[in-house]
Amino acid sequence: MSCFKMVRFLVLFTLSIQGQEFVEFEGADFEQIKDHQLTEIILFFKVKEGFYIQSESPKFESFVATKFWIEEPISFEVLKTIFSNGINRNEQDLIEDTFSITLILKGRKESSSKPSINGALTYQACSKKQCFYPRTLDFQIK
Repeated sequence: MSCFKMVRFLVLFTLSIQGQEFVEFEGADFEQIKDHQLTEIILFFKVKEGFYIQSESPKFESFVATKFWIEEPISFEVLKTIFSNGINRNEQDLIEDTFSITLILKGRKESSSKPSINGALTYQACSKKQCFYPRTLDFQIK
């Protein structure tokens, strides 16, 4: 393979990876806690095989922390946000495979409907060879 073809291949390969998402939103489970008028929502995410992302509180300042944001629903107040308990974290506090984020919501008024939520997850994905520019994954729960 000539040097020109090799450089062309590497540029095209790098551009194709830079545009892809490394985390997928897989859905959510809702649980009503009637006694306290609370709703627990567990959001499920999957990191693509061969990649990992930084945790929400990485061990080194040079790492880009994973950040989670939601638009608070009008009829609910977000009381607590909990990243998964570390089941799929390695010894360096990197998230691989699947992880979850739990939201605890309190209804502002009587509502039997599930909240509709827009949110985003900002993360930096890495492989064993390189890290990629941070990405933002938008998602919606209905």
